[in-house]
Amino acid sequence: MDANFLLFHLEHDYLVILLAAGLAFLVGAMFLYLGVDGDSVKEKREFLRQNPDYGYRNCNSTKGFIDTWRTREFPNLLGGGGNRGGKGRGETTIVYADHAGAALPMRSQLAKSLEESMETVLCNPHSNGPGSGRTKELIDESRHMVLNHFFSKPQSFNLVFTSNCSDSLNILSSSFAFETGSLLVFAKNSHTSVVGCRENARRRGGTFKCLTLEEMGRAENWPVPDKPSLVIIPAECNFGGRLTDVREVVDVIRGVSDNYYVALDVAKYAAFHKVDLGQLRVDFAVGSFYKMFGSPTGLGFLFMRRAVVERVLKVEYFGGGGVNAVLPGEDFVVKRRNVEEVLEPGTVNFRGIVELRWGFKSLQELGGVEEMRKHVNCLSREFRRRLGQVGGDNVVFHSDVDSCSIVSFSLRNMGGGWVGYNEVINLAELNDPPIQMRGGCFCNQGACLEALGESGGGVKRWLEAGHVCGDSLDLVKGERTGVVRVSFGRESTWEDMEVIVGFFRVHFFEGAALGLVEEGEVEVAIPRDRVKLTGVYLYPIKSCAATKVVGEWPLDTTCGKLMYDREFCLVDASGVAMRLNRYPAMAKVKCVIDLESETMTVRADGEDEELIVELKGGGGGGEGELISVCSNTCRAHYVQSSECTLWFERVLKVKCFLAREAKLGEGFANEAPLLLISGGSVRRLNKMGRAMGRELVDELSFRPNFVVDDGENGGNIEDEWESIEVGGVGFKIRGPCSRCNMVEVDPNRARLGKGGVLRTLGNYRRSGGRIIFGVFVQRMGAGAGAGGGSIKVGDNVRITKCKQ
Repeated sequence: MDANFLLFHLEHDYLVILLAAGLAFLVGAMFLYLGVDGDSVKEKREFLRQNPDYGYRNCNSTKGFIDTWRTREFPNLLGGGGNRGGKGRGETTIVYADHAGAALPMRSQLAKSLEESMETVLCNPHSNGPGSGRTKELIDESRHMVLNHFFSKPQSFNLVFTSNCSDSLNILSSSFAFETGSLLVFAKNSHTSVVGCRENARRRGGTFKCLTLEEMGRAENWPVPDKPSLVIIPAECNFGGRLTDVREVVDVIRGVSDNYYVALDVAKYAAFHKVDLGQLRVDFAVGSFYKMFGSPTGLGFLFMRRAVVERVLKVEYFGGGGVNAVLPGEDFVVKRRNVEEVLEPGTVNFRGIVELRWGFKSLQELGGVEEMRKHVNCLSREFRRRLGQVGGDNVVFHSDVDSCSIVSFSLRNMGGGWVGYNEVINLAELNDPPIQMRGGCFCNQGACLEALGESGGGVKRWLEAGHVCGDSLDLVKGERTGVVRVSFGRESTWEDMEVIVGFFRVHFFEGAALGLVEEGEVEVAIPRDRVKLTGVYLYPIKSCAATKVVGEWPLDTTCGKLMYDREFCLVDASGVAMRLNRYPAMAKVKCVIDLESETMTVRADGEDEELIVELKGGGGGGEGELISVCSNTCRAHYVQSSECTLWFERVLKVKCFLAREAKLGEGFANEAPLLLISGGSVRRLNKMGRAMGRELVDELSFRPNFVVDDGENGGNIEDEWESIEVGGVGFKIRGPCSRCNMVEVDPNRARLGKGGVLRTLGNYRRSGGRIIFGVFVQRMGAGAGAGGGSIKVGDNVRITKCKQ
């Protein structure tokens, strides 16, 4: 039976059920399936009553009410793989709230595209023959569909397919006829890819000016250029959803000078707004298709008004398919007259372009982007209202109150300080079901700084503190470096919104104090002569299996680490040190160090041959080569052995190379030379995990160097220490260890778990936006000429100083 026939009848069967049983019955049955309580059923019924535009119920959508097709079209989202938060839920089932980052494609949309690609031979359109001819026809069909979507009179514009919106902006600004006297003007709340266009303007002698939207609306803020100048306006801000009155701004610009040419960034706007670009009197427009309907990715658009192309575009580069004639040996080339062919050099993404047709048809099935906007607006408005209710003054909203799909905000904790966005994102990932949302500045520094009440000085301070765009450093001395953004899409449901509200209620408001690590958490003072060193481990190859120390082991004199600990690492083909959470099979690689012969024997489960690595003489001469280790740049010497390289490639099934630290004694440890945990803290974790029905955790999951124990059942005693002595060697506590999903790797089975460890820790080990477990320690006097010393299992641990 044809798949489309089945889909058609399934949709209509659902509609018949809906009409026969009534909307209330359907909602109630669905909530019983999801395991949601009666109060939630009542809340949704009230929500439906107050929001008639929700769910495509009162429009010409051919798919019908969202509850009848959401599970079928998006089986990997909430409700698609089983009960919410219960057994049977698919491993990939999540709540998706990052539609401003990327829309999601429908299952039927992808299925139709796949079916077409299997039935139709799609060829390089520059070739000749039946396959190429058919491909050209489908590309033209897609091109016309795109033009007709954005224009009532598309004949006035060219369409150039690009790789994404950023590529469109680069092509436009690098081809624009900037010269001395030209200006590039852009809005302060523009995407970073717009700001980057200023480099192309300056390269040709132009200058740039940054204006707020308010300033753009007043003629006195606009200089009068005497050379062609480019203005780029965001139709909608991707940070907070603020809409620009494009007509008003364009009218102001046209009244100032004819030398201004206007480009409109519709990357965010086009997802939920119908726009006729010709009516807005703009000359160019840019965007990406994945923002509209999820697939294909890697495909953007650049619209250009035909009347201005020859006047202000100077395209220098040419490629295959863009010339009528060219001589390689002399300066002779005749470019194509069609600017689309010149600006689409080489072979276009013809499969992606052909796939666009199914994306646009998926919009039509829902009644068009305007109906999608109405649906999404119901959810974002309700989410903002309810988050404000549960959070009160501890929620600070940054998004525009009339934003269609975006709600961006900051949170304050119970003590009045800011909650970092990374804490929110990490906890959302550990939620059951996990929630995909976004934190940071979203590549919109201008809007972000305005929301944070900061200036350029803040960015420079944060940079000096180590914060860079896109990282997880969310607070610098209590200052926010970004915010949280929740954004809804065409397939978002009330249930999604309900889960997100519940997440914030439990973790940051009503149950907020439950997960926090408080000072003085250890209630019983531990006698200082009862703590013993019960385990010593080193990791000769970073991220590989632990080597258990039996007997005495020396400390390095340089930084006080265990001798040979994390002295080696495995580097992938791109020069990045491999990590256990990315390559769990590294847990199979085990090392044995022979201190007398100064050799390291490397073995692996399932591998008959063993590898012998000489430790004498260091890793080689010179400074070594640069590699990246946990985002830090280090120098290392590669072990020059084809046998070694082939052994690791055979064991790990990936191309990699063994490297050794260039400056012996420093090692590849992350934040401090040594890591200490207590046996009681592991028992405490497992006790809580058992109560939640989760698997037991091995102490090696936390990759400690020292394991200490006081013989009690549970307690993170190390939290209270500032300095200790182990076997007469002094160590200072450097601070708590922040945990990532590396703790989810089972060290015995070499496989990544499903987040149970971090979820359990998140219930009681949160501090300053981090989930912490164990402490970093460093030998006192290391690097100052003091002897290295040694330690052994069974040594007494004397607490020499506790926190006040």
